[in-house]
Amino acid sequence: MDLKKLHEFLVQCELNFCDRLQAFCSDMQKVSFALSFLKGIALTWFEPKLLNTIPGAEPAWADDYSEFVIELTTNFGPHDPVSDAKHQLNNLLMKDGS
Repeated sequence: MDLKKLHEFLVQCELNFCDRLQAFCSDMQKVSFALSFLKGIALTWFEPKLLNTIPGAEPAWADDYSEFVIELTTNFGPHDPVSDAKHQLNNLLMKDGS
């Protein structure tokens, strides 16, 4: 998940939460909604923790949306945003106007 897609995903989640306040009155509902739209490696990363059926062993993010966002961005956001930005700037190319 690249940073732009991650940001767009989180914005879309927030828009849904604001649009349907009654449906998302708890953090657990927000986390479940967001998880239902994950795909690929992000879903694969969260899957073992979701399928753990040991009572009391739920991850902190399971019922805390803020913790979920931290978990998601920690694992799928930029590892070093300053270096990533420098790298992107150093690799900018002007496109030919023709």
